[in-house]
Amino acid sequence: QASQRIRLQGTSGEMFLDASENGAVELYHDNSKKFETTSTGATVTGSLSAINTTAPTFDNDTHAGECIFIRSGGSAGSGNAQAVLSFGKADGSSLRSGSAIASIQTDSDADKIGLGFYTSDSSSSSQTMDQRMLLDHSGNLGIGTTSPAYKIDISGSLRATGESTFTSNLLFPDSARIKLGTGEDLQIYHDGSNSYVEQTGTGDLIIQNST
Repeated sequence: QASQRIRLQGTSGEMFLDASENGAVELYHDNSKKFETTSTGATVTGSLSAINTTAPTFDNDTHAGECIFIRSGGSAGSGNAQAVLSFGKADGSSLRSGSAIASIQTDSDADKIGLGFYTSDSSSSSQTMDQRMLLDHSGNLGIGTTSPAYKIDISGSLRATGESTFTSNLLFPDSARIKLGTGEDLQIYHDGSNSYVEQTGTGDLIIQNST
């Protein structure tokens, strides 16, 4: 023991603990450092297991059965982030975040919380991650929008490569067109006054009975 440092190690020199005054506390396993405190928190090297033997109740006040509870600093307000779980970049050596999941207030009521999903799309090593998807407090999922109004609300293009089945109506606003064919040759729409079936490309418009 020194005046400003405590070290625990075996007779063979294997390190167990190293603690410095006004500095880091380090814990070792098999002479390999696994835990270290820093000025901003702590660093864990290797996997981290959290085991709670209590069955989860999803009571957000008692936290019964929760393995991990995460909270960050922040203020109430619609759209504001609270707890953030970040994931590192693929190079393995950088300490910068590459993606994240965050607890987001999705209403003026501070108790109505959803989840935001963030990614980094810039080639810059230092950047601010952007929200790509939001699951709000009511269960609406938004992709490309921060205010989803439907169970799945997409701002942008949607592509489905397989067969799709709908058990209810497909609703299109006035002048929105259903476009069929590689060249979008057949178009069906309503302009607010009249309904149209247009053949805009080459060939004929044929209506036939398959039998």
